[in-house]
Amino acid sequence: MIKVIAANVFMDVLDRAMQVHGALGLSDDTPLALMWRQGRMLRLADGPDEVHKMVIALRELNRWKAEADSGTSGARPPAAVGAGS
Repeated sequence: MIKVIAANVFMDVLDRAMQVHGALGLSDDTPLALMWRQGRMLRLADGPDEVHKMVIALRELNRWKAEADSGTSGARPPAAVGAGS
């Protein structure tokens, strides 16, 4: 989960810093442009965010299924994910 959140928060903070600095934020006179280039690489280094989100969702669904099968959880998991009602 941290792979998705950390890269997105980094890019959000950096985007705000670049907005504050205006055109100077895009120039090589400040470290912001270099940080933006490296930050984009950080988001793609371990794979796209969509893949990480899918893995997180599958793990959570499997955890809910395991709890439902064992009967140890007081909460009821959803009947079917993605099923229209």
